[in-house]
Amino acid sequence: MRVRRAVAQEVDITALSQDAAPPPLSLRFSRNDGHVVIEVAGELDIATAPLLHERLADIIEAQGNLAVVLDLAGLTFIDSSGLTALVTAHKRLAAHGGRLNLTRPCPATRRAIEITGLHRVLTVT
Repeated sequence: MRVRRAVAQEVDITALSQDAAPPPLSLRFSRNDGHVVIEVAGELDIATAPLLHERLADIIEAQGNLAVVLDLAGLTFIDSSGLTALVTAHKRLAAHGGRLNLTRPCPATRRAIEITGLHRVLTVT
């Protein structure tokens, strides 16, 4: 009778787990000439977009702010979830007569906005 032995394969999960953690999204809030200005830094993706979505909902719905500026200079990445958060905020503000302005996007962020056609809907400066 022959017995087969299972061979355990070792996998270094530390390298995998370090990459698995989403980079933080940083949001800094200020007011300028009646506008709420939010400086967005980091990556706006499926893991972090809900945070921006929740904060924008609070600023618009609960606090009644109708002039919101997102300063995107520190944004290093945006995916479809991040773009959806921007469109949702735009629609929410427009429904109340407000306006969303996106300022200072890096070239990669501007490109994502342009190739999706959102530059025709959103105000980008």
